[in-house]
Amino acid sequence: MLYSVKIFFFAVVAFLLSPLLLFTKTEAQTLPRNELQEKIVAIGDSITVGWPTCTGVTSEGCSCEGCYVPRLSVLSGMPAVNEGKNLDGMGAGSGYGAAHIDDYLEAHKPRTLTIYYGNNEPANVAYEVVIANLRYIVDRCLAYGTKPVIATLGPQFYDFSWRQPYIRQINQGIRQLAASRGIPLADLAAALWDKPYLFEKDGIHPTIAGHAVIADVFFRAINRCAYAVSPLIEYFKHSGGTGSVSVTTGTGSLCSWTAVSHVDWIVVMEASGGAGSGTVSYRVAYNNTGRERTGALTIAGETFTLSQKKVPSLNFLNLLLDE
Repeated sequence: MLYSVKIFFFAVVAFLLSPLLLFTKTEAQTLPRNELQEKIVAIGDSITVGWPTCTGVTSEGCSCEGCYVPRLSVLSGMPAVNEGKNLDGMGAGSGYGAAHIDDYLEAHKPRTLTIYYGNNEPANVAYEVVIANLRYIVDRCLAYGTKPVIATLGPQFYDFSWRQPYIRQINQGIRQLAASRGIPLADLAAALWDKPYLFEKDGIHPTIAGHAVIADVFFRAINRCAYAVSPLIEYFKHSGGTGSVSVTTGTGSLCSWTAVSHVDWIVVMEASGGAGSGTVSYRVAYNNTGRERTGALTIAGETFTLSQKKVPSLNFLNLLLDE
Protein backbone atom coordinates (compact mmCIF):
# COMPACT_ATOMS: atom_id res chain seq x y z
CA MET A 1 0.00 0.00 0.00
CA LEU A 2 2.80 2.40 0.91
CA TYR A 3 4.51 1.63 -2.38
CA SER A 4 1.30 2.46 -4.33
CA VAL A 5 0.92 5.74 -2.45
CA LYS A 6 4.52 6.64 -3.23
CA ILE A 7 4.04 5.84 -6.92
CA PHE A 8 0.89 7.98 -7.01
CA PHE A 9 2.66 10.86 -5.25
CA PHE A 10 5.57 10.89 -7.69
CA ALA A 11 3.19 10.54 -10.62
CA VAL A 12 1.32 13.68 -9.55
CA VAL A 13 4.53 15.62 -8.93
CA ALA A 14 6.00 14.50 -12.26
CA PHE A 15 2.83 15.47 -14.10
CA LEU A 16 2.79 18.94 -12.56
CA LEU A 17 6.45 19.49 -13.28
CA SER A 18 6.60 17.82 -16.68
CA PRO A 19 7.10 21.10 -18.58
CA LEU A 20 10.22 21.65 -16.45
CA LEU A 21 11.71 18.22 -17.09
CA LEU A 22 12.86 19.07 -20.59
CA PHE A 23 16.56 19.72 -20.11
CA THR A 24 18.09 21.95 -22.72
CA LYS A 25 21.28 23.91 -22.96
CA THR A 26 21.16 26.92 -25.23
CA GLU A 27 24.34 27.61 -27.19
CA ALA A 28 25.83 24.39 -25.83
CA GLN A 29 29.57 24.36 -26.33
CA THR A 30 30.89 21.37 -28.21
CA LEU A 31 32.82 19.12 -25.87
CA PRO A 32 36.51 18.56 -26.59
CA ARG A 33 37.25 15.44 -28.60
CA ASN A 34 39.54 13.92 -26.04
CA GLU A 35 41.07 10.53 -26.54
CA LEU A 36 38.25 8.13 -25.81
CA GLN A 37 38.68 5.09 -23.58
CA GLU A 38 37.71 1.56 -24.54
CA LYS A 39 34.83 1.27 -22.12
CA ILE A 40 31.05 1.22 -22.06
CA VAL A 41 29.02 3.52 -19.83
CA ALA A 42 25.41 2.47 -19.17
CA ILE A 43 22.95 5.17 -18.14
CA GLY A 44 19.37 4.51 -17.14
CA ASP A 45 16.96 3.87 -14.29
CA SER A 46 16.46 1.12 -11.70
CA ILE A 47 16.59 -1.57 -14.40
CA THR A 48 20.12 -0.46 -15.24
CA VAL A 49 20.99 -0.36 -11.52
CA GLY A 50 19.82 -3.96 -11.24
CA TRP A 51 16.77 -3.69 -8.97
CA PRO A 52 15.58 -5.73 -7.06
CA THR A 53 18.95 -7.44 -6.62
CA CYS A 54 20.50 -4.02 -6.11
CA THR A 55 18.14 -1.84 -4.08
CA GLY A 56 20.37 1.18 -3.49
CA VAL A 57 20.54 4.48 -5.34
CA THR A 58 23.27 3.06 -7.58
CA SER A 59 24.80 -0.34 -8.22
CA GLU A 60 27.88 0.59 -6.18
CA GLY A 61 28.62 -2.02 -3.54
CA CYS A 62 26.04 -4.40 -5.00
CA SER A 63 26.98 -7.62 -6.75
CA CYS A 64 24.64 -8.55 -9.58
CA GLU A 65 26.79 -10.49 -12.00
CA GLY A 66 23.74 -11.64 -13.91
CA CYS A 67 22.42 -8.11 -14.54
CA TYR A 68 22.79 -6.66 -18.01
CA VAL A 69 25.63 -4.20 -17.39
CA PRO A 70 28.11 -6.78 -16.02
CA ARG A 71 26.98 -9.23 -18.70
CA LEU A 72 27.65 -6.60 -21.35
CA SER A 73 31.18 -6.23 -20.04
CA VAL A 74 31.76 -9.98 -20.36
CA LEU A 75 30.31 -10.12 -23.89
CA SER A 76 32.26 -7.13 -25.16
CA GLY A 77 35.50 -7.76 -23.30
CA MET A 78 35.48 -4.10 -22.25
CA PRO A 79 34.93 -2.49 -18.85
CA ALA A 80 31.30 -1.42 -18.37
CA VAL A 81 30.51 1.37 -15.92
CA ASN A 82 27.02 1.35 -14.40
CA GLU A 83 25.66 4.90 -14.09
CA GLY A 84 22.06 3.82 -13.54
CA LYS A 85 20.18 5.70 -10.82
CA ASN A 86 17.34 4.64 -8.54
CA LEU A 87 16.09 7.88 -6.98
CA ASP A 88 13.76 7.86 -3.97
CA GLY A 89 12.43 4.44 -4.81
CA MET A 90 11.86 5.36 -8.46
CA GLY A 91 14.38 5.09 -11.25
CA ALA A 92 15.80 8.20 -12.83
CA GLY A 93 14.01 9.61 -15.86
CA SER A 94 15.22 11.05 -19.14
CA GLY A 95 15.42 14.55 -17.64
CA TYR A 96 17.95 13.34 -15.09
CA GLY A 97 20.02 11.75 -17.81
CA ALA A 98 19.98 14.90 -19.93
CA ALA A 99 21.04 17.01 -16.94
CA HIS A 100 24.03 14.77 -16.21
CA ILE A 101 25.17 13.55 -19.63
CA ASP A 102 28.08 16.00 -19.81
CA ASP A 103 29.26 14.80 -16.40
CA TYR A 104 29.25 11.19 -17.56
CA LEU A 105 31.13 11.99 -20.76
CA GLU A 106 33.77 14.10 -19.04
CA ALA A 107 34.26 11.65 -16.16
CA HIS A 108 34.57 8.47 -18.22
CA LYS A 109 35.40 9.51 -21.81
CA PRO A 110 33.70 6.32 -23.04
CA ARG A 111 33.92 4.91 -26.52
CA THR A 112 30.30 3.74 -26.17
CA LEU A 113 27.35 4.87 -24.04
CA THR A 114 24.10 2.90 -23.73
CA ILE A 115 20.85 4.77 -23.05
CA TYR A 116 17.83 3.13 -21.39
CA TYR A 117 15.41 5.81 -20.14
CA GLY A 118 11.65 6.22 -20.25
CA ASN A 119 10.39 3.31 -18.15
CA ASN A 120 9.32 5.59 -15.29
CA GLU A 121 7.65 8.29 -17.35
CA PRO A 122 4.48 6.80 -18.85
CA ALA A 123 1.50 9.16 -18.40
CA ASN A 124 3.57 11.42 -16.13
CA VAL A 125 5.85 13.18 -18.59
CA ALA A 126 4.77 14.35 -22.01
CA TYR A 127 5.94 12.13 -24.87
CA GLU A 128 7.54 15.12 -26.62
CA VAL A 129 9.54 15.97 -23.49
CA VAL A 130 10.98 12.47 -23.16
CA ILE A 131 12.02 12.34 -26.83
CA ALA A 132 13.56 15.82 -26.59
CA ASN A 133 15.58 14.72 -23.55
CA LEU A 134 16.76 11.59 -25.31
CA ARG A 135 17.65 13.60 -28.40
CA TYR A 136 19.74 15.93 -26.26
CA ILE A 137 21.61 12.99 -24.69
CA VAL A 138 22.31 11.49 -28.12
CA ASP A 139 23.51 14.78 -29.59
CA ARG A 140 25.86 15.44 -26.66
CA CYS A 141 27.40 12.01 -27.18
CA LEU A 142 27.86 12.63 -30.89
CA ALA A 143 29.42 16.03 -30.21
CA TYR A 144 31.90 14.39 -27.83
CA GLY A 145 32.76 11.57 -30.21
CA THR A 146 31.14 8.85 -28.10
CA LYS A 147 28.91 6.31 -29.86
CA PRO A 148 25.42 6.36 -28.31
CA VAL A 149 23.36 3.17 -28.38
CA ILE A 150 19.72 3.84 -27.52
CA ALA A 151 17.18 1.24 -26.42
CA THR A 152 13.47 0.97 -26.97
CA LEU A 153 11.42 0.33 -23.82
CA GLY A 154 10.51 -3.17 -22.81
CA PRO A 155 6.86 -3.98 -22.04
CA GLN A 156 5.25 -3.66 -18.61
CA PHE A 157 2.80 -6.23 -17.29
CA TYR A 158 0.16 -6.91 -14.63
CA ASP A 159 -0.71 -3.74 -12.65
CA PHE A 160 1.25 -1.63 -15.14
CA SER A 161 -0.11 -3.07 -18.39
CA TRP A 162 -2.10 0.15 -18.86
CA ARG A 163 1.20 1.79 -19.82
CA GLN A 164 1.55 -0.24 -23.02
CA PRO A 165 0.03 2.38 -25.40
CA TYR A 166 2.43 5.01 -24.07
CA ILE A 167 5.37 2.61 -24.38
CA ARG A 168 4.47 1.90 -28.01
CA GLN A 169 4.31 5.64 -28.70
CA ILE A 170 7.63 6.38 -27.02
CA ASN A 171 9.27 3.47 -28.84
CA GLN A 172 8.16 4.86 -32.16
CA GLY A 173 9.86 8.13 -31.26
CA ILE A 174 13.02 6.31 -30.12
CA ARG A 175 13.21 4.38 -33.39
CA GLN A 176 12.80 7.59 -35.38
CA LEU A 177 15.49 9.28 -33.28
CA ALA A 178 17.94 6.44 -33.86
CA ALA A 179 17.26 6.49 -37.61
CA SER A 180 17.57 10.28 -37.88
CA ARG A 181 20.95 10.28 -36.11
CA GLY A 182 22.24 7.10 -37.73
CA ILE A 183 23.00 5.46 -34.39
CA PRO A 184 22.58 1.82 -33.26
CA LEU A 185 19.21 0.83 -31.84
CA ALA A 186 18.91 -1.85 -29.16
CA ASP A 187 15.35 -2.97 -29.83
CA LEU A 188 14.47 -4.36 -26.41
CA ALA A 189 10.76 -4.04 -27.17
CA ALA A 190 11.06 -6.55 -30.01
CA ALA A 191 13.08 -8.95 -27.83
CA LEU A 192 10.91 -8.76 -24.68
CA TRP A 193 7.36 -8.11 -25.88
CA ASP A 194 4.72 -10.65 -24.80
CA LYS A 195 7.24 -12.43 -22.55
CA PRO A 196 6.08 -11.82 -18.96
CA TYR A 197 8.12 -14.81 -17.79
CA LEU A 198 11.24 -12.65 -18.26
CA PHE A 199 9.99 -10.15 -15.65
CA GLU A 200 9.70 -9.97 -11.88
CA LYS A 201 6.28 -10.07 -10.23
CA ASP A 202 6.07 -6.26 -10.35
CA GLY A 203 5.81 -6.52 -14.15
CA ILE A 204 8.48 -3.87 -14.75
CA HIS A 205 11.89 -5.17 -13.75
CA PRO A 206 13.47 -8.04 -15.68
CA THR A 207 14.55 -11.28 -14.08
CA ILE A 208 18.14 -12.48 -14.46
CA ALA A 209 17.01 -14.27 -17.62
CA GLY A 210 15.53 -11.00 -18.85
CA HIS A 211 18.80 -9.22 -18.12
CA ALA A 212 20.61 -11.80 -20.24
CA VAL A 213 18.36 -10.91 -23.18
CA ILE A 214 18.91 -7.17 -22.64
CA ALA A 215 22.70 -7.63 -22.54
CA ASP A 216 22.65 -9.64 -25.77
CA VAL A 217 20.49 -7.08 -27.60
CA PHE A 218 22.72 -4.21 -26.48
CA PHE A 219 25.84 -6.15 -27.49
CA ARG A 220 24.50 -6.85 -30.96
CA ALA A 221 23.55 -3.18 -31.36
CA ILE A 222 26.98 -2.00 -30.21
CA ASN A 223 28.58 -4.40 -32.66
CA ARG A 224 26.30 -3.44 -35.51
CA CYS A 225 27.80 -5.64 -38.17
CA ALA A 226 29.89 -4.26 -41.00
CA TYR A 227 31.75 -6.38 -43.52
CA ALA A 228 34.72 -5.96 -45.84
CA VAL A 229 34.75 -8.38 -48.81
CA SER A 230 37.89 -8.67 -50.93
CA PRO A 231 38.25 -8.93 -53.83
CA LEU A 232 34.94 -7.88 -55.36
CA ILE A 233 35.95 -8.64 -58.99
CA GLU A 234 37.83 -11.60 -60.45
CA TYR A 235 38.70 -12.90 -63.94
CA PHE A 236 39.18 -16.52 -65.01
CA LYS A 237 40.43 -18.26 -68.14
CA HIS A 238 38.10 -20.57 -70.05
CA SER A 239 39.56 -23.57 -68.24
CA GLY A 240 38.14 -22.48 -64.90
CA GLY A 241 39.74 -23.27 -61.57
CA THR A 242 39.43 -22.35 -57.92
CA GLY A 243 39.57 -19.08 -56.03
CA SER A 244 38.76 -17.50 -52.70
CA VAL A 245 37.27 -14.36 -51.23
CA SER A 246 38.07 -12.95 -47.78
CA VAL A 247 35.34 -11.71 -45.44
CA THR A 248 36.48 -9.44 -42.63
CA THR A 249 34.29 -8.34 -39.74
CA GLY A 250 35.71 -5.91 -37.25
CA THR A 251 32.76 -6.35 -34.94
CA GLY A 252 33.07 -9.69 -33.24
CA SER A 253 32.02 -13.27 -33.72
CA LEU A 254 28.28 -12.56 -33.51
CA CYS A 255 28.29 -10.99 -36.98
CA SER A 256 27.04 -13.77 -39.25
CA TRP A 257 27.09 -13.87 -43.05
CA THR A 258 26.34 -16.15 -46.00
CA ALA A 259 27.80 -16.83 -49.44
CA VAL A 260 25.41 -17.68 -52.27
CA SER A 261 26.17 -18.34 -55.95
CA HIS A 262 23.67 -17.08 -58.51
CA VAL A 263 24.94 -19.23 -61.41
CA ASP A 264 25.44 -22.98 -61.66
CA TRP A 265 28.98 -22.75 -63.04
CA ILE A 266 30.38 -21.11 -59.89
CA VAL A 267 30.14 -23.45 -56.91
CA VAL A 268 30.83 -22.39 -53.33
CA MET A 269 32.98 -25.16 -51.89
CA GLU A 270 33.57 -24.11 -48.29
CA ALA A 271 32.24 -21.56 -45.84
CA SER A 272 28.84 -21.04 -47.41
CA GLY A 273 28.24 -19.00 -44.28
CA GLY A 274 29.89 -18.16 -41.03
CA ALA A 275 30.25 -15.82 -38.10
CA GLY A 276 33.15 -13.45 -37.80
CA SER A 277 35.98 -13.18 -40.34
CA GLY A 278 36.45 -16.05 -42.77
CA THR A 279 37.23 -17.20 -46.30
CA VAL A 280 34.89 -18.32 -49.08
CA SER A 281 36.36 -20.88 -51.48
CA TYR A 282 34.76 -21.47 -54.85
CA ARG A 283 35.25 -23.48 -58.06
CA VAL A 284 34.68 -22.16 -61.59
CA ALA A 285 33.66 -24.72 -64.25
CA TYR A 286 35.14 -25.08 -67.72
CA ASN A 287 33.53 -22.61 -70.12
CA ASN A 288 32.17 -24.57 -73.09
CA THR A 289 29.49 -22.05 -74.06
CA GLY A 290 31.46 -20.50 -76.88
CA ARG A 291 31.14 -17.02 -75.39
CA GLU A 292 32.47 -15.03 -72.48
CA ARG A 293 30.26 -15.09 -69.40
CA THR A 294 29.79 -13.23 -66.15
CA GLY A 295 28.39 -14.54 -62.88
CA ALA A 296 27.98 -13.30 -59.35
CA LEU A 297 28.06 -14.39 -55.73
CA THR A 298 26.45 -12.53 -52.86
CA ILE A 299 28.83 -12.65 -49.91
CA ALA A 300 27.98 -10.91 -46.63
CA GLY A 301 25.56 -8.70 -48.55
CA GLU A 302 28.22 -7.62 -51.09
CA THR A 303 28.25 -8.59 -54.76
CA PHE A 304 31.32 -10.49 -55.96
CA THR A 305 31.50 -10.47 -59.80
CA LEU A 306 33.44 -13.05 -61.80
CA SER A 307 34.06 -12.90 -65.55
CA GLN A 308 35.28 -15.89 -67.55
CA LYS A 309 36.75 -15.97 -71.04
CA LYS A 310 35.50 -18.25 -73.80
CA VAL A 311 37.50 -21.06 -75.39
CA PRO A 312 39.99 -19.34 -77.71
CA SER A 313 39.92 -19.95 -81.44
CA LEU A 314 42.78 -21.88 -83.05
CA ASN A 315 44.73 -18.74 -83.72
CA PHE A 316 48.28 -18.39 -82.41
CA LEU A 317 47.89 -14.69 -81.56
CA ASN A 318 44.59 -15.27 -79.74
CA LEU A 319 46.13 -18.13 -77.78
CA LEU A 320 48.88 -15.80 -76.59
CA LEU A 321 46.39 -13.08 -75.65
CA ASP A 322 44.23 -15.58 -73.76
CA GLU A 323 47.22 -16.49 -71.62
